[in-house]
Amino acid sequence: MKSLFCTLLIVVSTQLTAQVRQTKIILVVRNNIIARYQEGEDIRFQRKGNDYFSYGTITGIHQEYFKIGEADTVYLRQIRRIDLHNKSNTNFNLSGAGQKLIAAGVILYLADGIAHDFSSVSPGIITVSVAFVGVGMFTQFFNNNFYKIGRRKKVAIVEF
Repeated sequence: MKSLFCTLLIVVSTQLTAQVRQTKIILVVRNNIIARYQEGEDIRFQRKGNDYFSYGTITGIHQEYFKIGEADTVYLRQIRRIDLHNKSNTNFNLSGAGQKLIAAGVILYLADGIAHDFSSVSPGIITVSVAFVGVGMFTQFFNNNFYKIGRRKKVAIVEF
């Protein structure tokens, strides 16, 4: 009797958990999901026709819109771009790579300078350090942390 009750309890609980569906906002580039947002997460985005970014916590996701707080409803067609600075995504992060190159150039120069008391730093080390810092600064101008919605970049709401 106990085993029948336990089996019935397991079957009912798995059926109940299997029916829980989550609705998410996904960012898609050529059939690849770049990032996902769900209820309770923070989102920062810019609306069409505005120069400023809106920020808030997603409180509800529906078929064509999502809610920020209790009063703000944002339709997907209103969004111009989404800020992905604080969101992990699958795109190659160019600005992060640039920051690492700048740090590598500075560390390389400091390491060689400390080793030789900054009196006779090798010209090759200086050249490489300046090249790392220069390339790192150049990549900062091509910041790809903003997901601009367009022909190839889409925003969709799906149920998982």
